[in-house]
Amino acid sequence: MNYPVLGSVDLLNSKLRDCYVVNNIAGDMKVRQSIVARLNHFPRIKHLTLVHPSVDIERCSIGQGCIIQEQVVLGGECSIGNHCVLYADCVIGHETTIGDLVFVANKAIVGARGSIRTGAFIGLGSVVIPYVHVGEWATVGAGSIVLRDVAAGSTVFGNPARAGVQPGIARAEAS
Repeated sequence: MNYPVLGSVDLLNSKLRDCYVVNNIAGDMKVRQSIVARLNHFPRIKHLTLVHPSVDIERCSIGQGCIIQEQVVLGGECSIGNHCVLYADCVIGHETTIGDLVFVANKAIVGARGSIRTGAFIGLGSVVIPYVHVGEWATVGAGSIVLRDVAAGSTVFGNPARAGVQPGIARAEAS
């Protein structure tokens, strides 16, 4: 997994006094995590957080290396971890905790006082109601309505969101 950016990582470390890095690997958070781990070995490299000017961040805490796109709504007292990606038009409710390496797709809504744990993926247009917790490395499918906590590592989808195998995939494996 050699992703050269302006040359190799060694070049960044040896030639530059200080280097700000934007890790724009968004779709695969495991790859993003691997790149962050490699870059963290070099003290001169700093992770830049990018926040679109339309986003009000006054009453929130945001970690390093995040990308927050246009028209994202962050409720008061929410906490965003390191290296998260929040796509356009998503909503994070007040007093919600977003862990590290979380991906929230366009138009997703995460209700108040819940949590999205490390590495979780919240799909396009999904709704996670208030007080619900999504476990580490869990996946919420596009358009899902999450009414209950989601276990770590699981995949849920539908309305209401449930864990399981999609019917089309199950039929293909059975034949």
